[in-house]
Amino acid sequence: MLLENKVAIVTGGGSGIGKSTAKAMAEVGARVVIADINSNCGNVVNEIPNSVLKICDVGDENSVQDLVENVAKEYGRIDILVNNAGIIVRKSAVEHTYADWTNVIRVNLTGTFLMSKYVVPVMIRQQGGCIINIGSLASLTGYKNAAYAASKAGVVNFTRSLAMEVAKYGIRVNSICPGVIKTELNRSLMEQPEILAKLLPKIPQGRVGTPEDIAKAAVFLASDWSDYVNGTSLLVDGAFLSGITVFD
Repeated sequence: MLLENKVAIVTGGGSGIGKSTAKAMAEVGARVVIADINSNCGNVVNEIPNSVLKICDVGDENSVQDLVENVAKEYGRIDILVNNAGIIVRKSAVEHTYADWTNVIRVNLTGTFLMSKYVVPVMIRQQGGCIINIGSLASLTGYKNAAYAASKAGVVNFTRSLAMEVAKYGIRVNSICPGVIKTELNRSLMEQPEILAKLLPKIPQGRVGTPEDIAKAAVFLASDWSDYVNGTSLLVDGAFLSGITVFD
């Protein structure tokens, strides 16, 4: 039981990568707080043992502060924070409205900052903890959805900066950069034969990823097996990025 009796908060835990991560952590012993803005995902706690759902808007400071104070009071500690909540606007840069841009940054980047800001003092008091931020392959390459790419690049550099600040307190901060992952949001796209025919040859491992692939990486980073891994970005992409080359 790699995470036995650890208390974990997983934002955006009601679906997709967040849900799989919450489930994987619960299966190896963690007590999981699923933080999600969607009150309709309440059934997720029936699928995940030892879990509770708490409604939170990660881009709203008051909402985040209330969540963290509530969890710390109820459980007495917070050992793991997974900053997974995120949104995307599928438009070119010039098509983004100001509202599009600010909302993506608010949720993806500011949300990661706010959750970390309020969880870190709890981890400092207990002299240890682990924060895992979900970035993206788009953190490391150009991407046609500019606000999303910018927010995720910010998440990766925030990860490095925060890791340097809090390592002395026994706190580790890492990020995971998923490649092409089939989730509820893009399942219909990933199941189109013409899309797969173009996509799969670009992934050396020969398949698109699953939320479970990311969840396994998160469990590793949250466990003592990675206790000297700090300030890094773990790319989980089936060698997609490694396979990008100007040569055939």
